[in-house]
Amino acid sequence: MEQRRYYVLNEDDFNSMQWQLREAIYYCQQAVPYQHGEDNKHTYPGATGYSQSAMEGVQSRLNALIKTVEYY
Repeated sequence: MEQRRYYVLNEDDFNSMQWQLREAIYYCQQAVPYQHGEDNKHTYPGATGYSQSAMEGVQSRLNALIKTVEYY
């Protein structure tokens, strides 16, 4: 019989990760080229930093999953 491992993710963590990824996508979609002297929040560098942070946050949460269920 094949052994499989499933990870349990609570709804709050799932919703938080979904929100982080949606926000990162939005930032990337709204980004504009950087011009010297302006706030870089909505520029390509700002979107890159924001999306990197979001992806690292999601990866950290996924790596922290410790509850597993094994069945046969």
